[in-house]
Amino acid sequence: MHTMFRAALAAGLFTLATAASADVTYRWVCASPDCGADAGFSMTMTFSDAAVAAGGFTGGFTGANGNIVDVKITSAVGGGYTNTLADLVNSDPASLDNDRDDISVIFSDDRSVVDALYDFGDGLYLWFASVLGETSFREGMSRDYFVFRRSSGVESTTDSIRGMLVRDDSMRLPEPASLSLVGLALMGLAVLRRRKA
Repeated sequence: MHTMFRAALAAGLFTLATAASADVTYRWVCASPDCGADAGFSMTMTFSDAAVAAGGFTGGFTGANGNIVDVKITSAVGGGYTNTLADLVNSDPASLDNDRDDISVIFSDDRSVVDALYDFGDGLYLWFASVLGETSFREGMSRDYFVFRRSSGVESTTDSIRGMLVRDDSMRLPEPASLSLVGLALMGLAVLRRRKA
């Protein structure tokens, strides 16, 4: 009986550790009063845990084994729009050719901030384009970035926002199945303690 509970405890803790380290999400933090120009603006980028642990990568390498797992950008400009990973295109906003293989990402030494995010193919911009709007992200200086947001159509406007991408570990939540195993492990630990008492 003790062996079974010990095995459950080990399995639960191992699953919790692996589930909590699957992907790492960075969220946009505004560092300028200009953010008030688009109160609805938000941005998150999710990278593979291996890419973050390595300190960065060159090349987008999206997909099942990719370094870029997910992207979500929302804006209130021009009536509002949302960009996703599927909307990432090259530096020419008129082109719909994806440019994910030309992305270079470098993380800070402690992996808390994205130090560099740029298109190494032309070294200028990353464009995210959808039917309703476009977002351009350009590397700045001293961990600062500029986001140029444009809406499509007649209401087209351009704003720039200064900020940075900061690691958000609150997004790293275990899956329900993992939580069940952890619960079982905790139950096993409680039984072991009761038997020893």
